[in-house]
Amino acid sequence: MVLTSTLETKSLARIVADDFRAAEVFERYNLDFCCKGKRPLNLACQEKGIDISGVMTELSSLPQEPGNHQRYNDWSVEFLADYIVQQHHSYVRTMIPIIEMHLQKVVNAHAAKHPEVIDIQELFQRMSGELLSHITQEETSVFPLIKQITLQHELSTDDSSLRQELVGAIDMLDEEHRAAGDTLAAIQTLTNSFTPPPGACTTFRVLYQELKAFQEDMFRHIHLENNILFPQAVAA
Repeated sequence: MVLTSTLETKSLARIVADDFRAAEVFERYNLDFCCKGKRPLNLACQEKGIDISGVMTELSSLPQEPGNHQRYNDWSVEFLADYIVQQHHSYVRTMIPIIEMHLQKVVNAHAAKHPEVIDIQELFQRMSGELLSHITQEETSVFPLIKQITLQHELSTDDSSLRQELVGAIDMLDEEHRAAGDTLAAIQTLTNSFTPPPGACTTFRVLYQELKAFQEDMFRHIHLENNILFPQAVAA
C-alpha cells in the first residue's frame, strides 16, 4: 500500500475500501473498520491505546500492486449485491446452526465450570435470529430496490421516490449492523478474544474458532454494505 501524509486522518472504512488487504491489519489490532469505520485511523488507534506507527508499518508492508486482490469498490452495485448474497449471506445461514449446535454441547458439558458460555449462547441466539431476518429483508426488499434504482438511473427516469425509500431502509439496516457488531464485541470479551480455557475439549476449541471466523466474516460483510454498496447505490 502506498502511504501518504493524509493516511492517518483517513477513515478506517475508506482505507479498507481502497485496499481490502488493510482489513487484515486492522483485525490484528482489533480496529473496527465496519460498524465504527467512519473514525480516522489516528483517532481509532488513540481510543484503543495503540501505537499508530506499528499499524502504519504493517500497512506500508502491503505490496503496492494488489495483483488478483479483489477491488470491491470497482464492481457494479448489482454484482456486489449478488456477491454479498452468495458469499456472506450463504455463510451466515450455513454457520448459525453449526455454531448453535456446538454452543449447546459446550453449555451442557462445561457451563458449571465456565458459566460465561451461557451468556455467549444467549447473545449468539438473539443475534442469529435478528441476522436471519435482516439478510432476508435485504434479499427480498433492499437489494432488489438497489437494482431497480440503478436501472432507472441508466434509463434516465425519475428515481427520487425510490431513492428516498432506500435511504430510509439503509438507516434501519445500519442500526441493525451496529447491534450485531456490539453483540460480537461482547462475545469476543466473554471468550477472552476467542481463547479457549486451559484443558478445553475439542468441541470447545472448535466453537471458539467458529465464533472468531464468524466475527471476521461479519466485519467484511458489514463493511461491503455500509461503506461500499449502500453509498454507491444512493449516489448512483
